[in-house]
Amino acid sequence: MLVGRGVYRRPERVLAERPEPVEEPKPVPPTMAHVVSWGETASGAKVTDYGNDAWSRVTHQVSLTPAILKNGNKALIAAWAATAQYYWGSAHYRDGNAPYGQASIKGTLWLNKEGTSLLLESRDFDQRVDSSGNLHVEVLFPDLEPGTYILTNSSSRTIKE
Repeated sequence: MLVGRGVYRRPERVLAERPEPVEEPKPVPPTMAHVVSWGETASGAKVTDYGNDAWSRVTHQVSLTPAILKNGNKALIAAWAATAQYYWGSAHYRDGNAPYGQASIKGTLWLNKEGTSLLLESRDFDQRVDSSGNLHVEVLFPDLEPGTYILTNSSSRTIKE
């Protein structure tokens, strides 16, 4: 709409007020609290990775569990269980009571569909071990197509600090 302001004045454009844009609330991603039933767990082999000069080591294992969410959708629970140890004297000891402090382990869980080399999804983690030297990470991968999946941890090395 144009409005005249008299002689020798330029018309000004008056725009109708637009309503403020309303952002749609984003759906909350499902969490472990949304899981109502679990299937049979498939576990990988236990692997031991050593730190520099084998002064520390992490023995770990991945596992996948099919699950059903409250809304009826299917999901996968990816778990990574580890035990951190340090070498002192002539043996390895659980790292929860190490004389130099509590260990921290970081890595990435990678989910691939069997038969493809493309990475589907990944989740990073960086956690401290408990007082017994154990660490357990669980993440949820919702809305996956039916099929067989492979879960791996980072690369061949797990970083223990």
